[in-house]
Amino acid sequence: MSTDEAGPLSVPDSDVEAGRDTEPDTAPDAEGLPVADLIRVVMYADGYGQFTLGRESFRELPENAETARCGDCPVCTVKCPYGVRVAERVSRAQELFA
Repeated sequence: MSTDEAGPLSVPDSDVEAGRDTEPDTAPDAEGLPVADLIRVVMYADGYGQFTLGRESFRELPENAETARCGDCPVCTVKCPYGVRVAERVSRAQELFA
């Protein structure tokens, strides 16, 4: 990528060429739970005090977000590079909205 093409959210070529992970992990966990979305709905309720928005957003998620339980796995397969305790947040979303 040339300097002319670089925008504020651009990834330097050196990161891409080195194979560094340049995208946030938004993939589902081993059970197929939409982890990023579950953390987002908890943030609406707990972080912003917008319980209704969190509940409505949760209802739009795939059915397994309600039926699968975080903790069913022997070990959490999602590791956050920023220290978010993923299993706790997913469990909280299910506690609040499932």
